[in-house]
Amino acid sequence: MVAVLALSVVSANAQRLKQSEVKGIYLRQATSFGAGGMMITTFQPYLLLNDGTFWKKMDVPPMELDVQQSRRNDPKSWGQWKMEGSKIAVMDRTKWTTPVMYLARPATAGTKLEGTYRAVSGGGNTSLGGDVMVMATTNITFSTDGSFESKSGSGATTSRVSTSSSSTSRGTYSLDGYTIVLKYQDGRTVRKPFVYMNKTGDRGIFIGGTGYTKRR
Repeated sequence: MVAVLALSVVSANAQRLKQSEVKGIYLRQATSFGAGGMMITTFQPYLLLNDGTFWKKMDVPPMELDVQQSRRNDPKSWGQWKMEGSKIAVMDRTKWTTPVMYLARPATAGTKLEGTYRAVSGGGNTSLGGDVMVMATTNITFSTDGSFESKSGSGATTSRVSTSSSSTSRGTYSLDGYTIVLKYQDGRTVRKPFVYMNKTGDRGIFIGGTGYTKRR
């Protein structure tokens, strides 16, 4: 899924999370359909709290989340978890399962990224012998001077028609724990959840619920 970076609004009266309430953000492994209908491995970030609940919407930075309001207004984005031996178990509908989950890492305040990170999504049926291919990509290039450039493109093809579109935006960024702040040249300031896929971030990053792999 292509990242959609939307402005986060936090109420002045919000009951924000405390760090002591957070176990961590874990990436749940699953399978999905990608460009052309090909089966691919995907990951979804889950914020695990020490009270045995998890949150998976990832539309605001975790430390700005008003837990009570979110649970009240959007209960479907919440669930339960527990430890079963050394594995994390989650409640899926009516039963406990133990999916593959990896601990993601927050960023140290002031850390800078370097390189290009790419997110790809799509659909279609070419992998099954059809003629429909849909693909969308976002490439974000981060520099150690604190600037970034984001290039997004999408396209669809069939045996009879082909369409495409693209856009580019630039600005500056900063990292602090589970938060990335993006300040665009057009005046927008966007705050989103952020984690490294692994300890060093050389595999990739998550911005919101979208994973970006680092291009070599």
